[in-house]
Amino acid sequence: MEGKETGLNERELEEILEMARDAAEKARSMGEVITENSKKWRERAKQSPQVRSGGGSNRTDIYGE
Repeated sequence: MEGKETGLNERELEEILEMARDAAEKARSMGEVITENSKKWRERAKQSPQVRSGGGSNRTDIYGE
């Protein structure tokens, strides 16, 4: 970091870098969880007759009108 003064010492910069790495790992992990959940929801939707027919209950189904 020659030529630029940040006002932070080396230890503080190392701590910031460590926090950034931790945040990146958490974000990656959360992305994996979201991806897996999306796959599960997609499969459930494919298997659900309500989703395939366009939605949940409807009065004509319930009351036979």
